[in-house]
Amino acid sequence: MTTSAVYAGQKFIQLNLKVGENDTKNDSKDVNKDSLVILRRVQDSFVNVSQLFSILVRLGHSNPDQISSFLSNEILSSSHYTGSIEGSVFYNDFRSHENPMLQGLWVSYDRAVALALRFDIYEFAKKLFLIDVHDYDRLPKQEKRSLAEGYGVDVAAGSPKKRKALDSKLTSSEPNSNLVSTSAVSISTNYPFAEPPLSLDDKNDDLVSTIKAKYGEVFNSDVAHTMDSIQKIFESIISRHQSHLLAVTDIPLDLNGKTALHFAATLAVTNLVGAFVGLGLTSPIRGTSDGETPLISAITVTNAMEKGNFSTLLKNWLYPCLWLVDNQRRSVLHHLASQASAKPDSTMAYTNQIIDYIVQSGGLRRLCDDIVPGQEDTHGNTCLHIAAETEARWLVQVLVELRADVNVANKQGVKPIDFDIVKDVVRGSSVEKGDYIVELIRSGLEVMDKNQELGINDGPETHKTSHTSNGQPRSQTPESASGKIYNSIQELLASTSLEYEAIIESKKQLVNELNKALRDLTIVTANNRFISRKIADNLAYLDNLKLQLNNINEKISTTKQEVPDANISDDDDADFDADEPFRIRALYDKLGDGIEEVEEPGPETMDELPSAAVLQARIKAYEEINSTMETELKALTDYSQLTAKFKKVVSHCTGVPIDEVDELLDGLLDTVEAQQ
Repeated sequence: MTTSAVYAGQKFIQLNLKVGENDTKNDSKDVNKDSLVILRRVQDSFVNVSQLFSILVRLGHSNPDQISSFLSNEILSSSHYTGSIEGSVFYNDFRSHENPMLQGLWVSYDRAVALALRFDIYEFAKKLFLIDVHDYDRLPKQEKRSLAEGYGVDVAAGSPKKRKALDSKLTSSEPNSNLVSTSAVSISTNYPFAEPPLSLDDKNDDLVSTIKAKYGEVFNSDVAHTMDSIQKIFESIISRHQSHLLAVTDIPLDLNGKTALHFAATLAVTNLVGAFVGLGLTSPIRGTSDGETPLISAITVTNAMEKGNFSTLLKNWLYPCLWLVDNQRRSVLHHLASQASAKPDSTMAYTNQIIDYIVQSGGLRRLCDDIVPGQEDTHGNTCLHIAAETEARWLVQVLVELRADVNVANKQGVKPIDFDIVKDVVRGSSVEKGDYIVELIRSGLEVMDKNQELGINDGPETHKTSHTSNGQPRSQTPESASGKIYNSIQELLASTSLEYEAIIESKKQLVNELNKALRDLTIVTANNRFISRKIADNLAYLDNLKLQLNNINEKISTTKQEVPDANISDDDDADFDADEPFRIRALYDKLGDGIEEVEEPGPETMDELPSAAVLQARIKAYEEINSTMETELKALTDYSQLTAKFKKVVSHCTGVPIDEVDELLDGLLDTVEAQQ
C-alpha cells in the first residue's frame, strides 16, 4: 500500500509492504509479518535503498551484515555513485540521521530501479516506482504509528515504573476497549520537531463536534475526573465509530491546534494529564500550529509551580517534549530564557526541576550536545543569547556550567561573550541563586567525563551492528555447495558471537547498575558541596563578628582609661555620670519632672551659678568633645586614611612604589590565600 507521509518537515511517498520470510511455505504464520516501510522522497525522487534491501533480509536471502557491507563497498566506495555529472548527486548518506524513519543510504531513482532489477525485488517495490510524485496530494495519508508499533526506537526511557502501572491498569479494563495504551507516547516522526496538528476531515465533522463536547464536559465539570471516568466518557464514542478510531486522538480544540493535553498541562491538573496520555487520547509530542508542545504550555504559566506538581508532570508524561523544538527551532530552554525576566521564580523552579530530572535520568550529555547549543531560526540566538539579553544572571551561570558556547554568533554577529553579564559569569563572579543546581551540574559533568574516559555509556545502550569485510546481498539463485559451506561457517561464527554478546550484555548490565548508583551518589555529592560552602560562609561571618567584638572591647577599655577619676572601679561603671559636677540641680530637677515652663530663678539660684567665664569654659569643653567624637566617627566611616597607611606599609615591605601597590595587591592576595 502506498501512502503520503511527512517526516522531518519533508514529503515522502511511503510503501508499506508485507513480505513473508518463507514464500515457499503455505503457513500463514510465516507469511503475515510486520510490514516493511520503503520511502521515496518527493522533492528529488531519491529512494532509501537501505529500506529497499530489507526485502532481501525479510526473504532470508541476505543478512544485515551483508547488506551493510554491500552498501559500503558498492555505493559509498564506488565511482559509479561518488562521481558527479554536471553537479548531479547520486546518493545521500543519512545513516546517522536524527529521525529513525529517514536513516539509511538514499540513491537516485534510476540507481534504485537498477538495484531492484539486479536483485529481483522490483516486483515487490514496483508500486513505489510507478507512482508519479505529482500525485502526492492525491495519495491517502499515512496513519501515525506508535513507537511500539514499528518505529524501532526503545521505549524504555523516561519513567518505566509509571508507564508499566498505567499499561497494567489499561490491560485490566474491558477486553473490547479500543483505547490505545501509554506505549504510544514516543518520539516524534517529525523529530526534532513536534508532530503537527491534525488536519480534520470534513466528513468527520459530527464525530469531532461530539468529541469536543465531551472534552468540554470534562473541563467544565467541578468533579475531579479519574482515568476510569474519562475512559467511560470516550468509550461510548469509540464503540459507535470503530472505522474512525484515529479521529479520537489529538483532536485540536482551538484554531491554534492545541489539544486537550495542552490545556490540561496549562492548568497543571495531574489527573487530566495522566488520563489523557495514559488512555492514548492525546500525545505529548503533538504540537500546536507553532510547534509548541504541552510542556511549553506548562512552563509559560505558574500553575505547576504553585501546585508543586511540575516534577510529577515531567517525569511521568511530558518528558518526551524535552528533546523537541518548535517550528522556529526554539527548545524548552529558549522558552525558559525568554521569560526569565518577567517570571523569575517560576522560570527558576522549572529550570531546576528539568535539569534535576535530566541528570538523574542520564540525559545530561544529550542536553549539553543537542539542546544547549541549538540556535533558533529567526535571529540565530542560542538560549545563552536570550538569557544574557534578559539579564538572568543565574540562568547564564547555569548555561555556562552546561558548557554553552560563549563564542557562537547569531545572525547579527553578536556573541554571548559580548554581554557584560556573560563576561562576569565566565570570570567566576558569584551568583546569588541556583548554587545547588550549579553544584549538581558540575558533579554530573564530572561523572559524564569520567564515564567517557572509561568508555562507559551515560544513557541507554544502543545496539550497533558489526560489519563484515566482504559480505554482499545474494541474488535469488539456487544455493551452491560453496554457499552451504559459507553459511555453515557463518552459523558457527554467529553462535560464537551470541555467546560473546551474552557475556558482554551481562557486563553492560552490571556497568549500567553501577552507573545508576553513581548518578545517585552524584546528587549526594552536590548536596554535600552546597552544605559545605554554606558552612564556610557562616564561619567567615563568625570570624568577622569576633573581630568587631574585639574592636568594641578595645574601644571600651581605651575610653575607661580616658576618664579623669581613676579611682572608679568596674563595678561602679553603671553609676558613673561625667556630667554630674556641671549640673545646676535646681533647674535640672524641674526639667527632669517634665515642667514645660521654668519660672525665673531667684537670687539664691543665681548665687549657686558659676561665673560666666566658667560656663563658657564648660561650653567650649563640650564643643571640643563633640568635635573629637565627630572626627573619630568620620575616621571609622572613611577608610581612605587607613588605605593610604596600608599602601605605605606594603610599599616599604615589598619595595614597590606606592603608585604600583594596587596592581600588586591581587597577586599578593592570591599568594596569601594559597598558603593558608
